[in-house]
Amino acid sequence: MAYLCLGVNIVLSVAKGVAGVGWGSSSLLVDAVHSASDTISDLATILCLYKAKQKPTARYPLGYGRMETLGSFFISCMLLSGSVSIGIHALVQMLERLAPVFPWLEQVRVLVYQIPDPSAHGHAHEHGPALTEPRAILFVIMNLIIKEMLYRAMRRTARQTRSTMLEASAQHQRSESSASIMSLLALSGSWAGYSWLDPLGGMARAIHNGADAWHLLVRSLEHLCNRSADTDVLQTMEKVLAAGAAQSKESQTRPAFTWSDLAVVPNGPFLVVFVTLYFERHVALQDAAATEDWVGERIRAQYPELSIRAP
Repeated sequence: MAYLCLGVNIVLSVAKGVAGVGWGSSSLLVDAVHSASDTISDLATILCLYKAKQKPTARYPLGYGRMETLGSFFISCMLLSGSVSIGIHALVQMLERLAPVFPWLEQVRVLVYQIPDPSAHGHAHEHGPALTEPRAILFVIMNLIIKEMLYRAMRRTARQTRSTMLEASAQHQRSESSASIMSLLALSGSWAGYSWLDPLGGMARAIHNGADAWHLLVRSLEHLCNRSADTDVLQTMEKVLAAGAAQSKESQTRPAFTWSDLAVVPNGPFLVVFVTLYFERHVALQDAAATEDWVGERIRAQYPELSIRAP
C-alpha cells in the first residue's frame, strides 16, 4: 500500500508538472512541487515499515516494531504542524474580509499575521491562483478522488494490521483530499460572490485534521512509552489463558497450571506478551516447556503477530 501511494504521488507530480508547463498554470506547477514533496513522507513510511518487519536480533530481541511507531509520531507532527499553519492562514484571510465591516478586526489581523508559520510542508498555499485556470479544476477533482480512495484503502489496511504508521499516512491522504475540497469551495464561493467560504472552509479543515493528527500523536507517544494494549485485547488473552488453564486441569497428558502477571505491550504492528505460568513442583521441566508452547499457540490463534516473553 505504501508503494502504491508513492507511485500515485509520482504520477500526479509529473502529470501536474507537464500540464502546468503546457497550460502556463503556475498553480499546477506549485501543486506539482507539493505532490513531489509528499513522496518524502511516502519514502519515510516505506523505510519504517521495512525496518519494522525485520526479525529480532541479539541486540534487539523484541524486534524493530518501534520504528513504525516512531515514523507515525513524525508524520503526526507534520500533520499537526500543517493544520496549525492552515488555521492561521485561514484566520488571516477571514479577518481581511471582515476588516472593512469591523475596522477593529484589522488590529487582530495584524497580530495573527505576525505568528510564525509552523509548517514547512506547504499545506497553507493560497487557493486563489487555481481559480484563474479553469482547466486546472480537472486536476483538483482528480486529486480529490484519488486521495480519498487512497485514504480509505490505507485506513482499512491500517486497522487490519494495527499499524499506526499506515493510519498516520492515511490521515495524510485525507488532508490532501480536504485541500482539494477547499479549492473547489473557494472556486464556488468566488463564482457566487461569497469569498469568505474559502477561509471558513480552511478553518474547518484545520480543526478536523488537527484533531485527528493530535489523536495519532498522543497514541504514538503512548506506544513509545510502553502503554498497555487496549482493554479488548487484554480481555481476549485473559479468556484464552483461563480456558487453557481449565482445560489443562482436565487433561491427562498436560500438567495443570495457573497464570498471573499478564502484560500486553504494542510494539509497532506487533504485540509483545509477558505472562508467568505456575506449575506444581513435581512437573518435569520438559512438560512445563511443552505446555508453555501450547499456551503460546492458543494465543497466536487469536493474534498471529505477537511475541511471548516470561518476566
